[in-house]
Amino acid sequence: GHTYEYVFPQIYQSENATRDRMPAFFGITKILKVEVMHRVTDYYGPIVYSHFADPEARYMPNTQKEVYSAFFCELDTAVAVLSDYIVEHPGASEFARFDMLLDGDYDSWIKFANSLRLRLALHLAYVDETKAKSEAQLAIGNSYGLMNVKSDLAELQHITPIATYESPLYIL
Repeated sequence: GHTYEYVFPQIYQSENATRDRMPAFFGITKILKVEVMHRVTDYYGPIVYSHFADPEARYMPNTQKEVYSAFFCELDTAVAVLSDYIVEHPGASEFARFDMLLDGDYDSWIKFANSLRLRLALHLAYVDETKAKSEAQLAIGNSYGLMNVKSDLAELQHITPIATYESPLYIL
């Protein structure tokens, strides 16, 4: 319930607000959307995804195959948008003040997207081996690479440039 009442509406609003005006943040939103929703579909199976906020579609759920296909499209968009942004704005870090996961490093966000793609591909290995293999190859073959060393981890930062953040997940 929390995902559809709070998280997904925020993602939906963020996509709409950033699509044309803040491409880097739009790309990050796409990655976070997949990160949040892949756990939901893995747990429940069919979910409302492409028809979210579409009353005309009567909030019909997508099959898990459709959802995974949409995930890969979302990651394609995110990687393309962030890659273009990095080329057009070398050294840009305007998101760093607010990014408690990856310090606003757009290269790291692409690595995160590639690693998420690989994770999703592995989920498909027994269901659709061909699709799993092609998605895994896309993730591995991307020039930005994967999260493969400790410094690449996407983890909640305890201390940010703005303030100390006391996350209940951080405190032992």
